[in-house]
Amino acid sequence: MSEADLQRLISDAASALGWRWLHIYPLRTRARWATPVAGSLGEGFQDLFLCLPRQRRLLAIELKAARGTVSAEQLTTHALLVASGLEVLIVRPADSTTSCASWPRTLPQAGNYDLPTRPAPLS
Repeated sequence: MSEADLQRLISDAASALGWRWLHIYPLRTRARWATPVAGSLGEGFQDLFLCLPRQRRLLAIELKAARGTVSAEQLTTHALLVASGLEVLIVRPADSTTSCASWPRTLPQAGNYDLPTRPAPLS
């Protein structure tokens, strides 16, 4: 399964469960792939960004082909997002069967459970 197929599989599952999502498409230049973004988080930002506002849930997912490697920039961004309280996953095609089987837990449908009226304070 290609990374593009994996992205479609996950975004379709997320949409079916009520999540909103964003994927920024990379561009192919003559020399390499590039994604035109600005800001200190731009390089290495995860492939999918998902939100479920009703439950105040945010999720970033880095997609990798079976033999793809996570770059140093992606690991740095991953660590920064996790340190900021964001849920971040790295998903490969081999994970898709188990991940998709657990989507009801990982990506709950809107209204599946109650959240506190106020988010917990950051420490």
